[in-house]
Amino acid sequence: NSFAIDIMSIRNAEDLFWYVARNVVGRLNFVDCVIYEADPATEELVQVAALGDKNPYGRTILNSPLRIPFGEGITGRTARTGEAIVIEDLLSNQNYIPDTQPARSEICVPLISDGRVLGVIDSEHPEAGAFGPAELEVLSTIAAMTSAKLDLLAETERSEQRYRDLVQSHAQLSAET
Repeated sequence: NSFAIDIMSIRNAEDLFWYVARNVVGRLNFVDCVIYEADPATEELVQVAALGDKNPYGRTILNSPLRIPFGEGITGRTARTGEAIVIEDLLSNQNYIPDTQPARSEICVPLISDGRVLGVIDSEHPEAGAFGPAELEVLSTIAAMTSAKLDLLAETERSEQRYRDLVQSHAQLSAET
């Protein structure tokens, strides 16, 4: 509930991503969380926020910006298919791309708007079987709310740009008369 209330005051995507990683996923007691933003031009995921070993201080991300092509690894697969995935034991998964610390289990949920993948929320754990249906349900809800806020932020930016364009056009018309 506090997440739903808190995100109303967040004014940009960067702050939203960091808030979700630290204050939402962190409260779930996940040991790790990395949020990737999709770059549709290059069809890559780019790390934009983190919690755990990837984030030693402030808004710093180790090994950043790690870029993962859509379709590669588990996060890339989630970006390509738009489907959440839980891997109970990464030792048996050939698609796993280790980052700073090898893990044993992983949960990966897409951020989706109008059928487009905007990003991915990814969490790994050093123990096998750390994620199940309950974690998937909660993280999917968080992803849906985050996606909705990203839509609102994008619409706000479009509205502000239209307003700036109108002000500029009005100034030009006034100067011409």
